[in-house]
Amino acid sequence: MTLDQNLFTLQIKPSPTDPTLVDLADPSGNVFYRKERSTGVGYNVSLYDFITQSVLVTATAPSPTGKVKIIELQNPSVPVEFKASGTFSVKWAFSWKGHEFEWKREEECYIIRKPDPPVLIAITTRKESNRIQSATVQILDYNLDRFEIEDRKGLELVILTALLTFLDSADVNFPNMMVNDERSPVPGQFETVGGGNACTDATCGKHYWSHFVFFSYIKVAHEKLSRST
Repeated sequence: MTLDQNLFTLQIKPSPTDPTLVDLADPSGNVFYRKERSTGVGYNVSLYDFITQSVLVTATAPSPTGKVKIIELQNPSVPVEFKASGTFSVKWAFSWKGHEFEWKREEECYIIRKPDPPVLIAITTRKESNRIQSATVQILDYNLDRFEIEDRKGLELVILTALLTFLDSADVNFPNMMVNDERSPVPGQFETVGGGNACTDATCGKHYWSHFVFFSYIKVAHEKLSRST
């Protein structure tokens, strides 16, 4: 679905120099929000008001690809469970002030009105440049105006934060610690088998996988040869 040029639009732009920062700006470049992602164990992000630098909402989960995340508005604290369901077509759902909402294909957000058809309230477009995920989002106010929804601003923040978690789950290059103990490799490193120097190249993991597949093939071939003799 194409975006409506007459609606307020936010562009989600990762920082070219700091992988922990993402700005949400209008097409003229005016930044409204900034997202900061923690580099520690687990998944933890904060969304700030760009002018006041106050934290508006956070999102936490054991990992960025987890099926349950907690989106929590600040001042006052309002936690919202954001949960995935489905096997072949994953949908993400949350509740807000007595209404049910659902993200489909991580691209469109609907208000659910069973048994009536769902109503589209937010749409996004995504693009990837040099493995950096970016997106554009619009909140469809003319559809939201059809419903009595308490705290529309809070709902907007939940919708935006949900979209940011989708982009983070697709960001495989984000520097994160692998295990929370003293033996944890630093971001971007893999421990070598049997000790030795750590591999600092991101392709090191691919080399290990290639070796594993090769030796597994040799093992299977050897077993077949032994049975035939």
